[in-house]
Amino acid sequence: MAGKDLYEVLGLTKAASQAEIKKAYHRLALQLHPDKNVGNEEAKEKFQTLQHIYAVLGDPERRKLYDETGATDDDSGLAGKSFTELYNYYRGLYKEVTEDEVDNFSAEYRGSEEEQRDLLAYYQRFKGDMAQVFEWLMCSDAALDSHRFRDAIDAAIEAGEAKKHKAYSSWAAKVATKRAPKDPLGQAKKKQQKPLNDTQALVAAIRGRSEGHPDMFAALEAKYCKPTSKRKGSKEEPASKKFSGKKRKS
Repeated sequence: MAGKDLYEVLGLTKAASQAEIKKAYHRLALQLHPDKNVGNEEAKEKFQTLQHIYAVLGDPERRKLYDETGATDDDSGLAGKSFTELYNYYRGLYKEVTEDEVDNFSAEYRGSEEEQRDLLAYYQRFKGDMAQVFEWLMCSDAALDSHRFRDAIDAAIEAGEAKKHKAYSSWAAKVATKRAPKDPLGQAKKKQQKPLNDTQALVAAIRGRSEGHPDMFAALEAKYCKPTSKRKGSKEEPASKKFSGKKRKS
């Protein structure tokens, strides 16, 4: 690459059409193809680089992202970028999530098997500290979910799937003294909502990308996120705000 941008490597300018990009790619591919350069490691490396360049410029959406940020989605060009540039980069990777979509996702997630798995995972992770569980478990609301979470955890403990922690026992005893909400999952509202598969796919994509780049996200958080005050006795804070599923007040 030698400091060149992707267009320069193809011998083009930013104004090149998709057809011109494809033509330049084919021309260089014929020159650098390993079958025509047997034993030439330099040609092999250049061919691999060419494949990467065409994967970006040959895709209109990825090309647009590159034109706007100078970065490809392998994150190699993000070092030194400002917060605004980083925000615009990741905003461009996913469609805008509307408030209705968040509500629909919340309605599908709450009470699901996925929520059950997440609940038990955080319960074990925080050793029964339910305050932290509610901080980390998306779409959760202590006022609505305490009784059903207690029932789920008690069932898991009885089945030998979870260990009973002292912190949990104290919390569960307090919950038992309160009246359970009549409709904690909002079933009446849920029946009126259409599940949006693309929203669930979006959430899965965001999760998959963040899990695939833990070091990068940790670095961004350290650079741009101010540390929040910790509750006494708390060992860690959530990395980001959870989905609340609640509509903002106008």
